[in-house]
Amino acid sequence: MARFKIIIVACGLFGVNLWLHATNINPSVLALDYSQSNNTYNWDNNFNRNFDLGRLKCDLDINANSTLMKKPFKRWQEHLRATFSADYKISSNLSIVPYLSHTRNALQQRIVYTSDIKLATPYTGFKLLKINPFIANKAVKNIGEGSVRVNKGIGYGISSALKPIRLLYNDINMSISYENYDLNKIPFSEFNARLGGTSVWGKSDSLKWEMCDFEGSKKYYSGEDQFYEIIRQVKVERHANCYTRVTLPGELVAKLNTFISFSSYYYSPKRGIPAVSQYDNYNEEETYNLQFEKALFNKLNISTGYRWEKTEEDYRGVILDQWTELGELSLKATADIGPNDSLALNIIVGVTSYYGLHSINNNDRDMKTNIFNIQYKHIFNRYFSGELRGGYSNFHQIYTRSINSANNNQNETFLLASAFLWKPGSNINISQGFEIQANYISYDYDRQTINTRNRIFRRGSSLTQIILKLTDKFTVMPGYIYRYEDYGKLFWVEDNWQQATGWDRRYDRIDLKASYHLFPNFHFEPEYVWELKKEFDHAYT
Repeated sequence: MARFKIIIVACGLFGVNLWLHATNINPSVLALDYSQSNNTYNWDNNFNRNFDLGRLKCDLDINANSTLMKKPFKRWQEHLRATFSADYKISSNLSIVPYLSHTRNALQQRIVYTSDIKLATPYTGFKLLKINPFIANKAVKNIGEGSVRVNKGIGYGISSALKPIRLLYNDINMSISYENYDLNKIPFSEFNARLGGTSVWGKSDSLKWEMCDFEGSKKYYSGEDQFYEIIRQVKVERHANCYTRVTLPGELVAKLNTFISFSSYYYSPKRGIPAVSQYDNYNEEETYNLQFEKALFNKLNISTGYRWEKTEEDYRGVILDQWTELGELSLKATADIGPNDSLALNIIVGVTSYYGLHSINNNDRDMKTNIFNIQYKHIFNRYFSGELRGGYSNFHQIYTRSINSANNNQNETFLLASAFLWKPGSNINISQGFEIQANYISYDYDRQTINTRNRIFRRGSSLTQIILKLTDKFTVMPGYIYRYEDYGKLFWVEDNWQQATGWDRRYDRIDLKASYHLFPNFHFEPEYVWELKKEFDHAYT
């Protein structure tokens, strides 16, 4: 496999003559990105221009992305988007803000055009309130194979925000918005509200809280006339979260994070049309996370905590209904064990329960979680440093119904990795990384020598990269990666696990990359990747 990539970034004053009266001109940015990987070609280009004419500020952004896939058959996919926004200050409290956007998305013969025009008039003349009413026009045109659908209409709305005030030792912020689009096919409306506050005391203790509400609805019609209304779709989302940090005696820091949310999604039929009940659903979630942190001897930092989470998903009685509860203990520690050495430890132990919300379910189960990670860093000298990482995780699923106990299984992963950085000179960096990982999926009561469900997946990789700065403007970055993977079954033979490899893969990859700053405002970055992949399939015996 071969891959080629070029990135060009140019910054300059394109069209300076158009903006001779500008008081503050920011450089235009043109970014061209081309890449090719085997039979896939990708172009990603972007142009941005903004300027300040005193009372008038404008911003223009154009983005074009195209992807060509030649095999197994030629297929084009395109995304084009152009946006223009401005802000004209009529007075110190009143502005006019126009916004225009046009998007074209295409996949073969299917094309979607989206156009938005909006005119807003923000006003800040009130003592405690900022308001922003707007009118808009929206159009969506879908072109398929032999069909054209147009969804268009006008829209209006208003948003308001409370200017910062202090109440009961809290810095209060609040915002409310409503918008309605009367489109001929799928009209919709949305309502948003937010209330929050922040309180700070002592050196670093604080309380932050927030409550949010969202309600949106869409109407679907079968024809041009609204008398052909089919159904109304409603979506409701509400959540509240609170975070507090308190310093206890002995410099012990306590942190409590609380999150509660509710969401509902349902259809409201009219004229006796039955609801599509399997799509109606609601979701409730509660999360409480308590953490304690302590610093000892200016060298050891310890953090321990407990997280409890509960979710309920109700699809009005179908099999997707589920109740989930999680309890989790965590421990994190970092220590400076020498002038050039540091050690980090991370442990997570928990249980997650999955049960049917209204009745017993075949998938009712508990999952025990054990995660252990350790990291050691050492600085040999100012030119050479390295680190070692090790990890182990185990997810053990236990089904509560005895009839399903044959599905009890463990998913274990072992990880060992290293990374080293060498700086032999001011203009050269050499990095080397190595990682091996083994993943075992074993069923508690499966000890068969044939037709077993036990699996093993292993992989290892080595990465070498050089960053060589030849001049102030020119840098080359060659690299080499070797990766090995294999997958197979695990058989229980003679009281021990044995592997039967199903397949293995070997990858060799060479990466050649350069960065060239030809001019102060021009950046050229080509990249070429060559990869050799070898695959071997094995027959089980």
